[in-house]
Formats: sequence, structure tokens, C-alpha cells
Amino acid sequence: MIMWKEKGKEGEWFIAQEPITGVASQGRTVNEAYANLLEALELYLEDYPELREKVFQKRPLEVKVDEASIVVG
Repeated sequence: MIMWKEKGKEGEWFIAQEPITGVASQGRTVNEAYANLLEALELYLEDYPELREKVFQKRPLEVKVDEASIVVG
């Protein structure tokens, strides 16, 4: 998952994206963006069930934080 923060006219938003599928979502908080991403992935994977195992497989956790983005796993 890749997550970053953007500032706009309506305030700050966190954007979360799953890199295998390209599915992305947003939220006002990190937790909200993550929850919204999981919901969007569930809907996406209904049409692509063969990707489910690859998307949700356990991987070593790698966290990088800078002012532009947060990359997890």
C-alpha cells in the first residue's frame, strides 16, 4: 500500500493506493483512507477473484515516510 497526504481547498486528505491493482481511495485520516481502500478493493476483487490471494498475501513490512508519501509493504 502506498499512502500520501494532499492539501486542497477542502483541507487535507490521505490517499491510499494498492499498487498491484491500482485501486485507490481517500479519507480525512490515515485510518479512514485505509478502511476506504479495503472496501474499494473488496468491490474490485469481486470482478477479479484471481488477484485476491496476490493482493492480500502477507509480505514483509516496509515503511518509508517522507513529506510526500508513506509506503507500507
